[in-house]
Amino acid sequence: MNKYTESLFYEVTLTGKYIKKAAEQHLKNLKVEFTGEEFSALDIIYESTNICQRDLALRMLINRANMGKILNGLEKRGLIERKLTQRCSHPVKYISLTDLGKEVYLKARETLKENTGSTLDIFSEDEISFIISSLQKLRRCVKDITQIDI
Repeated sequence: MNKYTESLFYEVTLTGKYIKKAAEQHLKNLKVEFTGEEFSALDIIYESTNICQRDLALRMLINRANMGKILNGLEKRGLIERKLTQRCSHPVKYISLTDLGKEVYLKARETLKENTGSTLDIFSEDEISFIISSLQKLRRCVKDITQIDI
């Protein structure tokens, strides 16, 4: 590698930025009620049981304060609820989608799927699986050498 801008890390970073911008523009065009980060949070919450703010922040790689702001906004709109429970003798608030949250999330997910499906038509299913597994492998390697303070 001669230059960083010719490296795999740069290409992954730049691609991630394009995908984030495209998602933001798509959500705005759909006139949905949330940002890309809020949609990601809803997606993780929908698929998770017993997830707390800290675990969600770790999954999204954002600090707990920003995660709190995202969750507060979703809660004010009635899309999520937080329930106080005990975990290892410590109080923990678990997050779940409300019925409205599930409805709004599933509608947005389906609309996004319909409108972005053709984006990946240039790849075969095998190529997509290879890209995903390669990115997961790269992420595991980078994760091992990275300190994350959430």
